[in-house]
Amino acid sequence: MPKKDIQERRTHPRAGPFDGAWSGASGGSVVRISDLSEGGCFVESLIVPPLNDRVTVMLALGSADDTCVTGHVTTTEPGIGFGVQFSELETAQRRVIREAVQHVLSGESAVTATISQCVEDPDGQDAATLVTFGLAV
Repeated sequence: MPKKDIQERRTHPRAGPFDGAWSGASGGSVVRISDLSEGGCFVESLIVPPLNDRVTVMLALGSADDTCVTGHVTTTEPGIGFGVQFSELETAQRRVIREAVQHVLSGESAVTATISQCVEDPDGQDAATLVTFGLAV
């Protein structure tokens, strides 16, 4: 089907790229995040988890703290990456993501960024920041 015939189903503005990381039952790594929105993102990763896997995505958005969100894998492209639909975003997480997307769409350049590794607790309930390092642009 030609692209012009495909109906756009996404409702939130999206932007990227952003630095980040992901972790889940099948692995994890530091990655680049594209098409970030309040609904989800695309994770550019050579390691691709299976469809419906629960993953934690750390977003380095240049805010005071990195944002860790959970979701499930909705699409996979082996060797390229995977799509994640976020689940149960808190109001603060939604606001930080919205502001980061608006910032990129406005054409303003980022000044600083940090990358952290998010890990889930053994019960799979919460994500926590394990290691952080910074970078000035």
